[in-house]
Amino acid sequence: MIRLFVALNLDVDVKERLRPFYEGLDMEQAKVVPIENLHISLKFLGYAEEDLLPEIKAVLNAVAKKHRPFNLSLDRLGAFPSKKRARVFWIGAGENKEATALATEMDEGFEKLGFEREKRAYKVHLTLSRFKKPTDVTDLVQRRFGSIKQKVGDFSLFESKLSSKGAQYREVEKFVLKNA
Repeated sequence: MIRLFVALNLDVDVKERLRPFYEGLDMEQAKVVPIENLHISLKFLGYAEEDLLPEIKAVLNAVAKKHRPFNLSLDRLGAFPSKKRARVFWIGAGENKEATALATEMDEGFEKLGFEREKRAYKVHLTLSRFKKPTDVTDLVQRRFGSIKQKVGDFSLFESKLSSKGAQYREVEKFVLKNA
């Protein structure tokens, strides 16, 4: 069994522009996502049998062929479930029809392979940190910044290996959007 997810890749310069958002985090309480692991999840598959990989890749190829490259603008900070009792601190984009369409079509395709469909509405975001216990991040969420632009021309299937040092990600395959 392998643990899998699908995500939008971030340019190196975009990742570097996210570094200042770690300032002000209580490192005793926050488990910060390392810069190299930053990504925008489209679908978390969880554990899957390796012999399903060809079918998973076929779903992703079909989705990639139907979509053109698009622009994404990271322009807001937020927290799940709320800024007063945050367990996750994130930076995200407002409504992005292209990213939402990718996530929705993947969800539909993977459901046919036996994966559970996402119950919550898709939100374009990337996790900056997780908190061991609910934390008030109101001040962090209210920080102002210029939007961070990202051109999206592909997405990737990743394997995630959990260890005591945290998650290690390995790109299994990249899928290029039509005409990228």
